[in-house]
Amino acid sequence: MKRFSYLSWVLLGTLALGLGLGACANAEGTPEASESTELDLSINPSLEWYGNTRQYLDQFIKEYRVGGEKYDPEGYVVFDWDNTVIYNDIENCFVAYMALTGHVKRPAGNDWKLMSAYVSPDLEAALDSRCGGTEDTLPTDDACIDTVFRAYYDGEVLKDDETLADAFTVGNSKVLQPAYLWGGQVGHGWSHPQLLAFSKATADWCLALGLEEEVPVGFDTYHLAIRFYEEIFDLMVSLEEAGITQIISTASPEYLVEAAAKKLPITPAAVLGVKLEQENGVYTGRTVAMGDYASNQMINYQLGKVIEALEYFEGVDTTGMTDEEIINGTHILLGLGDSDTDVQFLKAASAGAHAWNRQKTGLMCPMYHWMENGDPDRPGKFHAISPLPINPKDQKEGGYTCNVEDLPAGLGITSIDANIVDSVYWP
Repeated sequence: MKRFSYLSWVLLGTLALGLGLGACANAEGTPEASESTELDLSINPSLEWYGNTRQYLDQFIKEYRVGGEKYDPEGYVVFDWDNTVIYNDIENCFVAYMALTGHVKRPAGNDWKLMSAYVSPDLEAALDSRCGGTEDTLPTDDACIDTVFRAYYDGEVLKDDETLADAFTVGNSKVLQPAYLWGGQVGHGWSHPQLLAFSKATADWCLALGLEEEVPVGFDTYHLAIRFYEEIFDLMVSLEEAGITQIISTASPEYLVEAAAKKLPITPAAVLGVKLEQENGVYTGRTVAMGDYASNQMINYQLGKVIEALEYFEGVDTTGMTDEEIINGTHILLGLGDSDTDVQFLKAASAGAHAWNRQKTGLMCPMYHWMENGDPDRPGKFHAISPLPINPKDQKEGGYTCNVEDLPAGLGITSIDANIVDSVYWP
C-alpha cells in the first residue's frame, strides 16, 4: 500500500506550496525502503503508461532500490521540470506574474545590460521607450509588459513600426539560451526569500487557472495553466520509498523551481536550475561560472544540464573535459525529459531513458533510434517514449526527418534513418 495515496495527489493541487511534502523516514532519517522488504515499490497500476514503460520502471526500481542487486549509492535519477514533471512551463507563469504585478526591478540608471549582457539594441530601445523612468520597478502598462514578456517568450521585440526584431545579440548554443536566461533575470534585485515568495504565488496562480484559459499579458493572450503530472508524482514517491536519489534539472530559474518542488518528495538541494550570482544579498543578472564557462556563458540547458549535475551534484570539476567525457562521466541512472534540450542527460543515463512525446524532432530522432537499435554505449539500457498525460498529441504526419549532422555531439549515433515514423501516440 502506498503511503502517498491518490487523495494525497489531489490535495497537492490545492495545498499551499509552503506546506511541502516530507519524506517518510525512521528516527535516523533513513528511508523506510532500506529496511522494509514488504513495501510495494511498484508504480501505481491504475495510472496509464504507454506500452512497456510501467514494466521498465518497475524493474528499474526493483533492481536499483536500496538492497537491490544493482543498487548504486552514487547513482541518481534526473527529471527535467517543465513539461516533464509539470504540464506547461512555469517560467511562463513567473515572467508574466512579475511583469503584471509590477515586481520587475529597474536596473540602475536604466542600464538594461545589468539585467542581461545580451540585450539587443532593439530591445534596449524598446525598454527605454516603454519601461523608462525612475521608479524602483517597471510600469505595468501593456507596452512595457509586452516588451518584457515577449523577449522571454519569443526571444523577440515588437518595434514601433510593428515589425519584430531579435531581443538578444546571441542565439542558442549547447549551453546557453538567452531568452530562458531572461526569465530568471526578471527577478534581479530581489533576495532569495523574496523570490521564493513570488515563486509560490506564481505557482498557486497558474495551478488555479483553467487548462484552456487565456491570460492577457501585454498585447497578446497566453495559456499559462500548469498541472503536476500524476504519473510523475507517483514515480517520484516510489523512487523515494525505494531509497533511490532523484534530482530535478531545469532551464527555469533555480529559485522558482525550488519553491514549486516543495510539493514533491524533492529537497531544495536536489533542484538544479539557472544559477544567478548574488551581490549584497540580492540576485544579479549574471550567471554563475562553471567549468570552462565564465559568468554569463552557460545555463542549465542542453549539455549544460550534464555539466551542472557533475559540478553541483557530483562535485566534479568539468574544466577541460570534452562533450563525450562529460556525458559519459556521470552517475545518472535514469533520465526523464520531453525536449531537444534534454537529450544529453538522457544519453548520459546508464540504465534507462524516458521521453514524453511532444514531437520535438531533436529528441524524438535519437529516442526512436535507441528504442529500435539500442545504445551500444549503454548495453541493457531501456528507452521508452510515452504520449503526454495531458493534451497528448496525435501521430505526427510524415514522421521525423533525421540527420546525424543535426544531432548534438556525444550521443554516439553514427547513422540514423532519414525518416522515422511517429509510432507512440494514443489511437
